[in-house]
Amino acid sequence: VTWDNYKTLDWGFNHFRPEELLRVSHYNCFIWSPELEDTLTGADLLRDVVEAPLIVTSACRFRGSETSQHFFKQFNALDVYNPDLNSYELMQYVEKLNIFTGRGVYPYNNTGFIHIDTRFGLRDKENGRVIRWYFDQNGAEHVVNEFSEELNV
Repeated sequence: VTWDNYKTLDWGFNHFRPEELLRVSHYNCFIWSPELEDTLTGADLLRDVVEAPLIVTSACRFRGSETSQHFFKQFNALDVYNPDLNSYELMQYVEKLNIFTGRGVYPYNNTGFIHIDTRFGLRDKENGRVIRWYFDQNGAEHVVNEFSEELNV
């Protein structure tokens, strides 16, 4: 999807526009997929429950780690934040809704943000798999079974 053809999409999301994704994607384009549709469906639901805007800071990438869920070959990830909630508080909504099967908390990056993806679907109905991680103030990644209150910074 590019600036030239995004208006042809059958876009059924209430709170997110294709232009938002284009602005924060490498080369101002992104790859449409059923997985991305799941991610946007979840993001719409999250936005409804939070009752406040979610700002997308990163979407589709064409360079960098090929294992990233942002990478164009499997693009299904968004990084989002809300200016009135810290990243831990925003992730608590995700946890309560039990949506997204990839969940990352980045509390020490400017305003803080969360990573959301649907690598195993919006919800992994078969196995209940959810990958959770956070980055600490030193930039070290930690994979966890649940997010602890210590991230509430």
